[in-house]
Amino acid sequence: MCLSIILISLSRRLSHYKAWRILISLSFPVLYSLLGSHAQAQEVIEASEPSAIEEVVVVGERKGDFTIITENAQKLVDVPGALGDPLSAVFSLPGVVPGDGGEPSVRGSSPVDNLYLVDFLPADYIFHDFSSSIFSEYILQDFQLYSAGFGPAYSGVTGAAFGITLREPSDQDLSATLDLSLLRSGIFIESALTENTAFYVSARKSFIHLVVDEQSKEDAEDEGEGIRIIEAPQDDDYQFKYLWNIADKHKITLNANGATDYVEAELTEDANFIATNPDFAGLAKIEKDYDGQNIIYSYAGDRLEDITLGLGTTKLTTGTYWGNNYESEFEQNRSIAKGELSYAIAPQHTLNTGMLFIDGDYTLNYDGVILICTEQNPDCSTAQRERIKLNDSINIQESAIYINDSWAIQQRANLEIGAQWYNNDFTDESLLLPRIGLDYQLTHRTQISARYGHYARLPEIQYTFPGIGNPELLTVKATHRVVGLEHTINDSWSVNIELYNKTLDDLATAIPTQNNSATHAQPPYINATTGEAMGIDLLINKNKTTNWYGWLAMSYGQSERTNTITQKTNNYYLDTPWLTTWVMNYQFNKNMDIGWRLSLKSGEAYTPIIGLKKGSEFSDTIVPEYGEAYSKRLPTYARLDIRYKWNFNIGNLASALIVDVINVLNRENIKTRQLDYDNVDTEDSPIITEDVAGLGILPAIGLRIHF
Repeated sequence: MCLSIILISLSRRLSHYKAWRILISLSFPVLYSLLGSHAQAQEVIEASEPSAIEEVVVVGERKGDFTIITENAQKLVDVPGALGDPLSAVFSLPGVVPGDGGEPSVRGSSPVDNLYLVDFLPADYIFHDFSSSIFSEYILQDFQLYSAGFGPAYSGVTGAAFGITLREPSDQDLSATLDLSLLRSGIFIESALTENTAFYVSARKSFIHLVVDEQSKEDAEDEGEGIRIIEAPQDDDYQFKYLWNIADKHKITLNANGATDYVEAELTEDANFIATNPDFAGLAKIEKDYDGQNIIYSYAGDRLEDITLGLGTTKLTTGTYWGNNYESEFEQNRSIAKGELSYAIAPQHTLNTGMLFIDGDYTLNYDGVILICTEQNPDCSTAQRERIKLNDSINIQESAIYINDSWAIQQRANLEIGAQWYNNDFTDESLLLPRIGLDYQLTHRTQISARYGHYARLPEIQYTFPGIGNPELLTVKATHRVVGLEHTINDSWSVNIELYNKTLDDLATAIPTQNNSATHAQPPYINATTGEAMGIDLLINKNKTTNWYGWLAMSYGQSERTNTITQKTNNYYLDTPWLTTWVMNYQFNKNMDIGWRLSLKSGEAYTPIIGLKKGSEFSDTIVPEYGEAYSKRLPTYARLDIRYKWNFNIGNLASALIVDVINVLNRENIKTRQLDYDNVDTEDSPIITEDVAGLGILPAIGLRIHF
């Protein structure tokens, strides 16, 4: 649909719009002020390093400090180039690449295949439009990525599952941390209220829009991108958490969170997308608003090891306005109820069971041109189009019941057998999704594992509305197979290697007929695409046992999609055969450390242009004629990021200076290869393409003060 096309078009261009000039101009006065005023700053007393929290099967209450971040999560927070965002740091892990808009694609799956669990409940909005997550690093307790083959507690997912645990408020006096950054600033406040209650609140806002003036048409023409900035991208987010320890084994937490995104620009005739869709020219505005609330009760007993009950609501609204009075307003409201019981049958035998229910209302008010295409189409700008006016709502109820039996069947082997029953009343399908896993300890340092499971999720909502889609689309399904080996060399070093295979079924396919809509005999989308992804991931990890730590992540794989109508198989558009990421962090002394991240990967897949032709909708336009979808690759991607952190005192206030430099070598990594319309006049013109580079060097300086 046009909404996603415009979002992608804006994000690709605005993500690197004059960023290096803006940030360098801001960096020097801030750096001068810091170094000039506080050159003789006092040393900060080093805090004791938090230890990681292990999850152990025991009979009795589980112990652990959930008010501090785990060691592994802290490493992600400190990854260079992630700007303190642990979810952005996920791209440093094996098999993870960014999709359009910045959301992760894991092991050949689409970003829409992912599931995000935040404090036990599924979340609807995790990433701002320009990649950064909505979570402050101060509220993170743990972060887990389950790339494939995970257990039945995860529902509504065919790709990867992300487990995000926000830490509990501490029993402490009132304190505040002020973050001043060139990209995003914020404040974090935390305090105990009574002996058994505490809270924290985090609020952040971006400020680039305050220093980026509205572009003149002349400047926009000089940039040559075809987008004139009116309001630079801006966002904000907040998180609130309240903890009530009712008794030693009972607690209740209340959570509230929200985020907004906004950008406004003018799409000019110089934009390639406008060259093939001239009616899209004019003002373009995107605004998003998200709010969520939940309450969670948990009980940790002796034999009943853990009971968790959660209720939540989420609301997400997205408005997109562009071109010839086109508009799309989408609203999603979901009510969520979830419960889980973990019961220790014996010291080495645990049973987990749970239920999930989601009641979702989806409303679309649309007046615009529909581009009938999916992510398998090589170029949506030349897809079939039809103007539609629609105001419709869909109610979908999803439910799942799951059970998992984890049993140490002998001293060296642990077996997990589980299943999930999944149902939704939209596709009217009830599915039994079995999952099984086996871990075997070859030696005291070496373990092998195997995982197998079936998974399912709803079809994309935007493809299902009557009038613009197909309400008869089926549930999307997947099968995961994973085998792995983990070897601990010593206290410092470990190696993990996994081989995986995923098969995907009942993906949506755009039907290649002109002027197609659900009002015609043939719906515009049907379930006629399958997929397969396979590969190998390697992770070599060095723990922080001296003054440095790091890891090397390497992946090799292939992801394909097959149209079952034409029996044609092509590379998936995010297929990335090989990935290599090297992360290092070195601590000079107790107050100063530096780190770097070197990222190398295959160039993005693209579809070659093999000819030119007149546009079918606008006779005075020239559009590309494409060859085999995603059959060519752009040059290899390479980027080096560095991060420097210095802890010091401003008077009696503990403070820190953080300097991030993204793409420190200022390498021009090619993001897209497109037709150069400035040199195309007729369908007989020579085919001349132009490359569009991504983000150049981007320095960012942040000051942190703790009150």
